[in-house]
Amino acid sequence: MFRNGIVAGRRQLAAGRSLNNGIAAPRKGNLLPFVCCNCQARRDAATWRGKSNVKNDKPEKKQNNMLSQIKRLEAHVQHMERAYNDHLKKRAATESLPDVELTEEDKDKAYASLMAPADMRFLPAPRKLTTLLSEPMKRRMVGGVELINQRAPWEQVLDQLELNGGLEGLDTQDAHTLLIVMSMEGRASVGHRLLAMMEEAGVEKTTFTYDLVIHGHAALENSTAIRELFAEMAEKNISPSKYTYGNLMKAFAIDHDVAAAAAAFQEMHACGIEPNLIIYTGLIKTCINAKDYDMASQIFNLIKLKSTSTAPDVDAYNTMITGCAQNGETERALDLWADMTVRRELVPDEASYRAIIHACAVNKQYFNEAWKYALDMKNAGYILNAQTQNELIQACGKNGELTRARLLVRHMVGSGRADMLPDKFTYQNLLRAYSNFRPRKSTDKFSFTKDSDGLNKTDKAAFVQNDARIERREDNDFEDDLVRIPFFEKSVLENNREVLDEAALIINWLRDVSPELVDTQMLNSYLDICINHLGFEDFKWSYKYDLMNPTNTTLGEVTILPPKTADEELANLPALPRNLYTFRIALQAASQFRNLKFARQVMADREAYIKSEPHANQLAGINDEERYNLDIQAQLAMIDVLAISDLLGEARDRMEMVAKTGYQWKWTQLRTLYIKAIQLEDPEIIMAVKRITGKANPQDTRYTSVART
Repeated sequence: MFRNGIVAGRRQLAAGRSLNNGIAAPRKGNLLPFVCCNCQARRDAATWRGKSNVKNDKPEKKQNNMLSQIKRLEAHVQHMERAYNDHLKKRAATESLPDVELTEEDKDKAYASLMAPADMRFLPAPRKLTTLLSEPMKRRMVGGVELINQRAPWEQVLDQLELNGGLEGLDTQDAHTLLIVMSMEGRASVGHRLLAMMEEAGVEKTTFTYDLVIHGHAALENSTAIRELFAEMAEKNISPSKYTYGNLMKAFAIDHDVAAAAAAFQEMHACGIEPNLIIYTGLIKTCINAKDYDMASQIFNLIKLKSTSTAPDVDAYNTMITGCAQNGETERALDLWADMTVRRELVPDEASYRAIIHACAVNKQYFNEAWKYALDMKNAGYILNAQTQNELIQACGKNGELTRARLLVRHMVGSGRADMLPDKFTYQNLLRAYSNFRPRKSTDKFSFTKDSDGLNKTDKAAFVQNDARIERREDNDFEDDLVRIPFFEKSVLENNREVLDEAALIINWLRDVSPELVDTQMLNSYLDICINHLGFEDFKWSYKYDLMNPTNTTLGEVTILPPKTADEELANLPALPRNLYTFRIALQAASQFRNLKFARQVMADREAYIKSEPHANQLAGINDEERYNLDIQAQLAMIDVLAISDLLGEARDRMEMVAKTGYQWKWTQLRTLYIKAIQLEDPEIIMAVKRITGKANPQDTRYTSVART
């Protein structure tokens, strides 16, 4: 028998018995204790046949023999591991089958139903939930049994139970049967009330009682309730089980509380409770939610080597791949995928495919791999829901694949399914695709080629529909007028003007149809589109009419072009509040388009915003480091605009003001000011830039010659 309990299929050969053609079996002195005798006999037989009569090079042969034994040992261990995993899968499948006894009468009825005409078919009635109740509980639940079968709210069921005397005279097992019958929502809603009824009736509450209630709250992600119940168990000196700690880890993962999870883990060891895979997975999720990816990786590597019982399952791999996606570690995610599917031979589920698609979507270099795994997911029989479609649109947004992103969005809108409709995340990534898109000179129709991304047209048809199919649906009024997305009637946008106009149509359409989806972040994305596609006048129009400063400042004398259509209606749309990122983008536009007047107005708006109450509210979601970086970026953009406008003195004053705060300027940041100082032959500014960036030499006077050059 092997270590894992699997018995060898054949009995051991006796010493001296031949296996084939008189070939002797291996001697007992050469037997390996972890490999069956038959395997070793076949190994020695094959080695004996290949022996040469030449007796030199014995050390090399011994070394090769040792390497071959190691390889055979590794192969045998892998075979044992696969056999044991298959055994566990079969046992889990057997345990998952419902424990229902079918009588011969039920079997006859089922057969008769299958043989009967379609309109006369019948099947045995499903098992009622109340059959799980204990007999004393059924007798006490007079009138409540019918409520349970009718799926009535559990508050009414407990009301009826209290009218019948509550839990007086019943025991703990009777209360457990009622909790088992309850749904997860029912345990979460009336679990505390049932515990209070047990306390009032003097019914003992055990660890299993609390586990049932806590499990309901864990299913609904009620972390506060889980913590309170765990604290109540400690007050009543009720020892928690490993299942209690497993649900407690889920609460810590929801709250991103790594410290509490570590303390609970140490408490388990102190109580002599051996953590199982569910607890380790919950600990990994807690670290990932808290963005402690290094600790999550260390725990994952630990359970891989700890024992077979804690070897990562599909859920553990999914958790780690999701963490890699959040941290931008696409290569690490692909390695985990290969380890799960190739070495462990685990079958990925729907969550696995979504995680690996997400990991590829966040990296521009793995755009094609995201589509490949999406195709594999569809071929595996899983539906590409809105979340998966959003991941693909995110990949399109990062790579500027606007045509493909438009097709995906049209497919989602035209699906006619409520669960497939685009959400805020969809449109945010669609706008990113507009921003990163670069129009091509060629006006040829866009087509998917196998050379471009490894997928042919047939494969792409699994995700998107061509324009003809969309148009036919519109002719048949498949889409409502309010749902039809206002794309241009062409496959590929040919120039910057078309990109700007269609993006503006999308924004205005969303503000009219689904205003709850449009926020400041989405309008900031539209401002990025205006910058990348040279639409400075569009930028200024949106900055003035679409976004609002708390102090209601205006653009002063800045010239604003009127909207192309429906001037009054567009201008009267409610403006959204600006934020610090709005001002950063606006200063970037002023620097790129070299507009000093607009830059000064944006800085004035920014200073007024900082003094306002909305700014104080926004700071709650921005840490000090991010706020400081935004301030530096604003000053740097203003320095560039001043340098381009030949106002070197004012630019130097801002540079020195920032340096006094302790910020260390980098040479690349002040390059525009330095080059402008050389062009204008201003040695004082040249020396100031060198001094602040740490490149100044007191004895160096070469800047004068450089300025003359």
